[in-house]
Amino acid sequence: MLGLFEKLGPHVKGVLSKKVSADNVVFRLHYRLTVMLLLLGCFLVTTIEFIGDPILCMPSTLSGDDYDPENDPFVKACNTYCWIMSTFTLPQLHDKEVGVEVAHPGVGPPPKDAEMKYHAYYQWVPFFLLLQSIMFYATHFLWKNLEGGTLKGVLNGLDDLVLDKEAREGKEKQVVKYLKLTRGKHSCWYLQYVICEILNFCHVVGQIYFTDKFLGYEFTTYGAEVFEFLESDEENRTDPMTKVFPKPDHLIQFYRLPATFSTPFTCILRPPPFLSQEVNYDAVREKLSKGEILLLDCRNRPEICGAGMIPGSFCVPLPEVEEAFKLNSESFERKYGCRKPNPEEENVVMMCGTGRRAKLAIEALRPLGYHRLKWYSGSFNDWVAKGGDVAKS
Repeated sequence: MLGLFEKLGPHVKGVLSKKVSADNVVFRLHYRLTVMLLLLGCFLVTTIEFIGDPILCMPSTLSGDDYDPENDPFVKACNTYCWIMSTFTLPQLHDKEVGVEVAHPGVGPPPKDAEMKYHAYYQWVPFFLLLQSIMFYATHFLWKNLEGGTLKGVLNGLDDLVLDKEAREGKEKQVVKYLKLTRGKHSCWYLQYVICEILNFCHVVGQIYFTDKFLGYEFTTYGAEVFEFLESDEENRTDPMTKVFPKPDHLIQFYRLPATFSTPFTCILRPPPFLSQEVNYDAVREKLSKGEILLLDCRNRPEICGAGMIPGSFCVPLPEVEEAFKLNSESFERKYGCRKPNPEEENVVMMCGTGRRAKLAIEALRPLGYHRLKWYSGSFNDWVAKGGDVAKS
């Protein structure tokens, strides 16, 4: 991937090149830098190796660490189904209290005859970016064919260093002679260039309109809504990002699939895997001994009774995790024996038996505002294998 960015370097430098060109800097920004950024965005959103699967549908019934939903053919079928189908939010639920009235702004059981705002553009983003890059390059392609290398021919190599004085003077005389003979005869050539510049301007305006339409006519007002959001009361405001761009770490909707897919699923658009915060055995042991982390165990209680638990950890089973974090602080502490973490905390670590359920718990809690949870990937099995202390009830 780093090689890709290295190859983009010459194109960036080419925008400000001092060599004679048949266009100007703004024109080159239009067809070089803009096209490069659009293609880079298209590459990033389509490369699973770096971005990961776009959606994870979690069945409501999970059975221990031996069950891996990411490799379950049934779950994979549901992932495909849910990704193809348009997701929606409910505008009337955007101003509700997260964790109490709704799971996430705009997300909740749809009331009868409720207004639903569909977000069907996620699947089309790569194609839209690719189409935009082609359109931004189109005017350059047109001008390049109209110009036909005329300027390069006129210069006759004088845009490069010519050390031979006689050769340079000869070329200069040819250029002067050409300019005298063709003076006033390049009006058509100039007019074609002006038309291409006008097309560039019209194209940019058109892109603003089409982007606005692509995003459900929210693009043109988004900036003003952001400024209004920043100036609003923190206790009573809704981030416009949650309305216009339901992000990869947001819960979009709940599906009960057709008869052949009768299991209830929670569908979550997933964040890129390189954004996850993973911790290892040494970090957990050191910080746990210093009391610097809150370690939450997502295994079921019978599992913990049989195998034991890491001293200092607290059991919050995966089937209960969403409802648990919707409780108030007093109820949470009374039920689970530890304080309820704040969404902004960075010292909360999730674990289970092998790490799978802990990962699902982290993804399930993101819609509630918990974006900084850490993941002990090896979890209890790794702790035992490396000789960590185990407490048994």
